[in-house]
Amino acid sequence: MRDYRHFLFFAEKATPEKVTLDQLETRHAVNVLRLTEKSRFLATDGRGTTYKCIHSGIINRELEGIVEEKWYSEQISPRIHLFTGIPERDPFESILVDCTALGTTSISPLICDFSQNKWWENAWEKQLARFQNKMIASMKQSLSPWLPRLCNPVHFSDAIKNLTGTVLVADPIGQSIFVNREKVIEKNEITILVGPPGGFSPSEEEQLKKPHFVHVKIAGTRLRTELASTVLCSQALGILME
Repeated sequence: MRDYRHFLFFAEKATPEKVTLDQLETRHAVNVLRLTEKSRFLATDGRGTTYKCIHSGIINRELEGIVEEKWYSEQISPRIHLFTGIPERDPFESILVDCTALGTTSISPLICDFSQNKWWENAWEKQLARFQNKMIASMKQSLSPWLPRLCNPVHFSDAIKNLTGTVLVADPIGQSIFVNREKVIEKNEITILVGPPGGFSPSEEEQLKKPHFVHVKIAGTRLRTELASTVLCSQALGILME
């Protein structure tokens, strides 16, 4: 395997002394990356801890590693919670992949008046494992030790009842997020709301007219839901990292 620092494995089974890769991760490590016994590798539990390990053997088709060193990385602060109007499945997967790589804390699919082709109603549980695998792959590729929390679909009216921290609403007639820089960083939580394809309905727009909701314009053109979600998360993170 090339420099072990260029690769990251996901390990749900991790203790301070030992890390165990599941069968899927083991196959990738051995068959694709050619990881051999006594080789070093990096793994994460998806909860902020990274483990530097030494391959100690394979038991029941699961690769085990002795922990040589471990370290904890704090989550980005303020934490970012994304509520995105549900698009088609493929664009939704793009949101999961991109926002995982950016370091978003949680992602909630938002059921809105203009949500179409309600593919999630009967297929959410069936698709959940696929979505999680997409997010894990993105986390590994970006070398991030944090896996966002993927929440179940929630209706718009329920979602906006208990929003905390700074609330950013994607709005084509809002102000630039950079004009609202101080509002972005003043609290410990940031909630981002992005409408579905077709945008928020007039009724939903009325409910979003709250004094503490910050309406931000992302670009000079109309963006797809998946692009708007990614760009707004990226802009918020850019301000936090200054």
